[in-house]
Amino acid sequence: MEKEIFGVVADIKNLSALFESISFTYISRSENVEADRLAKTVLRNPSSSFTLMLSELGHL
Repeated sequence: MEKEIFGVVADIKNLSALFESISFTYISRSENVEADRLAKTVLRNPSSSFTLMLSELGHL
C-alpha cells in the first residue's frame, strides 16, 4: 500500500501541473465513502475506469 500512495501522489503532482490554478481540500473518509469506493475499484482494475464511471453516472 505504501508504494501505491507514492504513485498516487506522483500522479497528482503531474496532473496538477497542467492547471493554471488548483486547490485541494481535505474531506474525511466518512464524508467521501462513494468516491473512496470508486477510486479503490479503479486502482484494482484500471481498464474498467471508463465503463465504471459511466455506470456510476447512470449512463449504462
